[in-house]
Amino acid sequence: RKLCQCDGQSTYTAKKVDAAVCGVMMDIFGKITGAPDEMVLKRKFDKEIAGCKAKQTKINMELRKYTNQLEKLIADSLTGDSVYSPEQLSAAINALNQKLEDRKLQLEALQNEMANKKASMEKVKPSYERFTGWANEFMLASTERKKMIISQLVSRIEISKW
Repeated sequence: RKLCQCDGQSTYTAKKVDAAVCGVMMDIFGKITGAPDEMVLKRKFDKEIAGCKAKQTKINMELRKYTNQLEKLIADSLTGDSVYSPEQLSAAINALNQKLEDRKLQLEALQNEMANKKASMEKVKPSYERFTGWANEFMLASTERKKMIISQLVSRIEISKW
């Protein structure tokens, strides 16, 4: 209607526009239905969590090792069995305390990472199910229902001359 700058036609038939939009949506939904299913996503998630748990086990072992070393140093110094000077003992204790703190921070970061992965998986699952449901429904839906599904996914459609 030439109300603004436009390089396209002034009018389009609804059938042509609907057919073009539905064609694009069919392509998108075809890609969604071809995407990995829930089992593949779950296996990938389980693999990532297993890797995190392996790291967590390693860090816990290091924590126990450093704690045992620290306890031995302190026990030897208290009983007088230590061959090290007080300065050397102090430096060794400080170094072990620093290693313990580092491992505790790594463990905390790893636990946060695992929690974030679990939360993101829980967010993805309902969206995935909704999209696959829409993809299956879209193929059989009426034009009005297709428009409702599209309105949930697309905020704006621009038409121009190709």
